[in-house]
Amino acid sequence: YDKATIYFNYGTTGAVAGEKTYYFDDMKFVADAVAVNPDDVLNQIVVYPNPFVEKVMITNSSLAPLNIKVYDATGKLLKYITSTLTNIDINMQKYPAGKYFIKIENKLNNKSISKGVIKQ
Repeated sequence: YDKATIYFNYGTTGAVAGEKTYYFDDMKFVADAVAVNPDDVLNQIVVYPNPFVEKVMITNSSLAPLNIKVYDATGKLLKYITSTLTNIDINMQKYPAGKYFIKIENKLNNKSISKGVIKQ
């Protein structure tokens, strides 16, 4: 196993802080991560193609954690996705042609945007 040392300090200092052992499963380490201002995250989101046939793609170049909700024209929630991926595929193959709305929330500051897309 490779070893990583991570220090947690919950408001205590010095010898009183003590040492504890924490175990983490399924960790993901990302190389070349870039720090992004949380207020700029939504400006970097790209939703395409529009119109689409089977799937909608979302590009999240900031790698910020996102909540993504897809609604139909009546406001019914169809899909809920949480992701930190750069490229997010939303499969819409089983839904009929029409207008859909994608609400993308930045989990870092709870700000959101909505994008309208059309399925052919």
